[in-house]
Amino acid sequence: MLHLSPYDVELHQPLSNSTTTYSSELKTGSGKSWESKLTSGDIFFCYGMAIQVTKYDHTAATAYNRPLYSYPEPAVFPTTEGIDLEKIWNGSLEVKTGSTVRVSNWKAQHFRQVPVGNQVGANLTPSVLPSYGPSFEERGFHLWAGYPIFKGDESNVITLNLAPGTNTAIAGTAGVGQNQLVFKLTGFKYTGPSSVGGCTV
Repeated sequence: MLHLSPYDVELHQPLSNSTTTYSSELKTGSGKSWESKLTSGDIFFCYGMAIQVTKYDHTAATAYNRPLYSYPEPAVFPTTEGIDLEKIWNGSLEVKTGSTVRVSNWKAQHFRQVPVGNQVGANLTPSVLPSYGPSFEERGFHLWAGYPIFKGDESNVITLNLAPGTNTAIAGTAGVGQNQLVFKLTGFKYTGPSSVGGCTV
């Protein structure tokens, strides 16, 4: 049976003060239970993509319980920490399928979205959250020109290269204060026979 449905690919990895390049694979492999990837036979039509950050303890079994931010919110990522996080959106992206580079040196500034207002209150107990709008763009997604296709049977890797400079605070603090990098791709996933013509929608 053919099946086409809305789907989000969501990829997480902890930030490190000693790392300047971060790569994430779209197909199923090791990862956290709250990540969503592509499995064998899937065909994913990507509509938009976001680069976000959040805080949680990546060593805990169930820890993904914080808002996602498409910019370094000052109430959550203060002073030097927030300054170092700007190297994410001042960096560049590469998208590769197998050995083929599909996108190179794509400026991550396209993915930086600051909503209306700032968060009020501590990270664990905010009393006011920033106001994101209803559209994909207002929620931090950059919309692709067309629908690039990613297949679950292929290796598809997104690589972020941080902007130059030292990163003495980009990781945040240990435990629940650990900063996490999130790639989120939204679109439609096709599941069904692909050997004869694939999906024709």
